[in-house]
Amino acid sequence: MIIVGVLREVKLLCDVLKSKFEMIDLGTMSYLLDIVVLINMSGQKTFLTQEGYIDHVLGRFGKVSCKPVGTQKGKHMSGMQRGGDKQ
Repeated sequence: MIIVGVLREVKLLCDVLKSKFEMIDLGTMSYLLDIVVLINMSGQKTFLTQEGYIDHVLGRFGKVSCKPVGTQKGKHMSGMQRGGDKQ
């Protein structure tokens, strides 16, 4: 189950669910169906990337060890971190 909202309310809902069901809190989501979840904690924005899919395709064609080419990151991506990472 994925729960999104204000942290205080999410924790309250998790406590209620834990009291009624056998449940484990896995923390902040970082992957969903091979899609990487990036979270900007200060701007409360979430972005999704297909990094996992790209890695899969590179592996399938034997190109994992190819030299990457740098690109500029857009301003909207500043302050982003993977869902499970700490800043």
